[in-house]
Amino acid sequence: MKTSTETNKLLPALFKAKQEFTAVSKSADNPFFKSKYASLNEHLEVVDPVLYKYGLMLLQPATGSSVESIIVHAESGQWVSSDM
Repeated sequence: MKTSTETNKLLPALFKAKQEFTAVSKSADNPFFKSKYASLNEHLEVVDPVLYKYGLMLLQPATGSSVESIIVHAESGQWVSSDM
């Protein structure tokens, strides 16, 4: 995980947002395993409004064979990121 030099605006906002996240419904079908899963769109429908409420945005650029997830505090520019 990487962060901006300062995180004093980002982390309190992220802490508040995380308290409001709710469960994501699993309505997409996986016929191979005969199971249900939560699609990316279902995740974003739950996460994005809460992030926006606290001035945060999620970016997920694909770089080669990995995806980097970046949460940015819009007002301060502070950020935290991790890649997979």
